[in-house]
Amino acid sequence: MYIPAAGAYNLSIQSKDEVLWGIGNSGAGTATWPGPSGGTVLSVMGQKVTAKNGYPLIPKTVTPDGNGQGDTASVTVTFSAAGNYPIELNYDYWYHSGRGLVVKTAGNFISPIPSSTITDAQYRYRYRSSATGAKSNPSPPSMVQSLSVLANTVTPTPSTDPQVDKIDFFRRDVGLLDYTYVGTGPNSATPFKDTLLDADVVGNPILEFDNFEPFPSIDLPRKGIVNVTGGVATWVSGDQFNIRWLPGTIIILGPTTPTAAAVAYTLDRRPSSTTTLTASNEEIQNGVPVIIPLADGTGLTYEIAQPILAAQPMPHMWGPTDNVNFAFACGDPLRPGVLYWSKGNDLDSAPDTNQQDVTSPSEPLVNGLIVDGLGWVASPERAWLIYPNFFNALATVDGTVGATWTLQESSLKRGIYMEFALTVDGGNNVFFRAKDGIYLSPFGQGGESISDADLFNLFPHEGADPQPVIRGGFVVYPPDDSRPSAQRLNSAQGYVHYDYQDKSGTQRTLTYDVAAKGWVWDVYEHPVVTHYFEEGDTINGVLVGCTDGTVRPLVDSTSEAATCVVLMPCDTSGDVRSQKHWGDLYIEASPKGT
Repeated sequence: MYIPAAGAYNLSIQSKDEVLWGIGNSGAGTATWPGPSGGTVLSVMGQKVTAKNGYPLIPKTVTPDGNGQGDTASVTVTFSAAGNYPIELNYDYWYHSGRGLVVKTAGNFISPIPSSTITDAQYRYRYRSSATGAKSNPSPPSMVQSLSVLANTVTPTPSTDPQVDKIDFFRRDVGLLDYTYVGTGPNSATPFKDTLLDADVVGNPILEFDNFEPFPSIDLPRKGIVNVTGGVATWVSGDQFNIRWLPGTIIILGPTTPTAAAVAYTLDRRPSSTTTLTASNEEIQNGVPVIIPLADGTGLTYEIAQPILAAQPMPHMWGPTDNVNFAFACGDPLRPGVLYWSKGNDLDSAPDTNQQDVTSPSEPLVNGLIVDGLGWVASPERAWLIYPNFFNALATVDGTVGATWTLQESSLKRGIYMEFALTVDGGNNVFFRAKDGIYLSPFGQGGESISDADLFNLFPHEGADPQPVIRGGFVVYPPDDSRPSAQRLNSAQGYVHYDYQDKSGTQRTLTYDVAAKGWVWDVYEHPVVTHYFEEGDTINGVLVGCTDGTVRPLVDSTSEAATCVVLMPCDTSGDVRSQKHWGDLYIEASPKGT
């Protein structure tokens, strides 16, 4: 029975035959009443408490005669605080007709719990940055507040992440089947007071459980020995804990004897250290979820077959796609053939459902980019275009159900050989270093080599080692493929720059003129490690990162010493004897000094 406020209440009971009744205490208050006096009794047979829960009996004013006599009992009960107070009624029914049992307060039927209360409430909260909108996954659930109350107070544990400045609170209860947003507080231990009714919040956002920090992966199997005290497991021997293990990871805990039963629990939060963690189970008891912590014990074995790993760093990430913004990633050392992607329009989150096996681990994914608004990913052997699946992908608060993407293999049977030697020109043409040269793939489908015609010998072919290429007496040295991170492709203003180290460790740059379809050997006073096309509405320049640690604009107005090698076309036109004049060469220069 819900008591809305502390005070004295006049209760009465009408029954057929003898009924025993008593009232228990609430979680925060007590129920008291006068003892038997002036002809009142607790029961005919001498019971003093109720049969099931042992609540003290309320005195009766009339004793039945055994012939089905009706009974009325009244008592003034004083409740010390508002809350839910249990009432237990015990009765026998034999053969008399007209059975009935009615409890009233102040002569009126007891009303149902009013809608202005919060019943069986349970809370979770999440951290948020108001500057970026990035959100964390939820906290562990609070214990169920079984009492009906007009308000609840939740005290959170603040985040130590300096990005976090807000904590969002969510509640579920009898009328809210899902955790529903009820308010926001600062990132502090300041208690949050919840007074909103179910009707006030029923249309609010539902708590999401898929805001994993990019990118969730899986760890290797782990096992060892632990001691459990007060629901906390402490490492003893074997594999230590990883503080990146995510909530939801299944840990099997059992005694050291093989005949005893083991129990599976779920991590409710990340391990607090490499030697301590907590886990629990949630059971439904009498229709209410109850949290069951780890059972205490010593010398217990623990085993985790597949730990869920948080925030696995990826060497390569690219995006966003057109319309709904997604970003892709690959290069997980634990799952080399898996393609990952973020949540749509939320690049700070990556649900654990947003991952797809593309290749076997023996054929790792190397890198990718966005071409013509679509994702494109490649292994050393082949490449795929990533098309959105509009048919059966459904976003939920727990992740995506169904396949988000359909991967179509490119008709060009080449892949990325050097992970950083990849670029896209104007959003349409993909350039990349394959095993046997530099390739151009229009829209990521098909394509051809752009190095075979002039630079064939620079790259390996059918077991032949790369050799220098001599043009006009100038030697073009091949790249050192044992230094993959030193090979980079970048496009800017109609040119594709190929920066690499040769086998002597010297930094070199080859530049491809997309319109002229020819290569130029670039020579700099300060050798260039990488080119970068600047971004912005009013910016149209190229930056270069040099071997001396500087970043410089690629312009012709500096005081650097210029070294130039001019390669002229040579064509006999079928006649090697006569002299021919094919055109003029113009040199525009500002000589140093005089």
